[in-house]
Amino acid sequence: MGYMRETFKVIEGHTTKLELRKDQFKEQVLGSTDANVEEMHKDLKFTYDKLTDRNDALEAMIVAFNEKIKVMASRIEELKGELVVCIVVVGAWMKDELVSLLGLG
Repeated sequence: MGYMRETFKVIEGHTTKLELRKDQFKEQVLGSTDANVEEMHKDLKFTYDKLTDRNDALEAMIVAFNEKIKVMASRIEELKGELVVCIVVVGAWMKDELVSLLGLG
C-alpha cells in the first residue's frame, strides 16, 4: 500500500512539472506568435502605404492624361475645320485652273 502512495506522489509531481512546462511552452508560443503578428502587421502597413502612394500618383497621372486628351481632341477638331477650308480653297483653285487651261473662262 505504501508503495502505491509513493508512486502516486511521484506521478503527481511529474504531472505538476508537465503542467508547468506546458504553461511555459504555451507562453513561449504565444509570445513568438505575437511578435510575428506584429512584424507582419508592420510589413503589411508599409506595403499598404506604398501601394496607396503609387495609386495616388497613378490617379494624378490619369487625370493629367485625360486633360491632355481633351486638349488634343479640341485641337483635332480645329484642324478638321482648317482642312475643310483648305479643301474648299484648293478645289476652287483647281476649278479655276482647269477652266483656264481648257479655255472655258
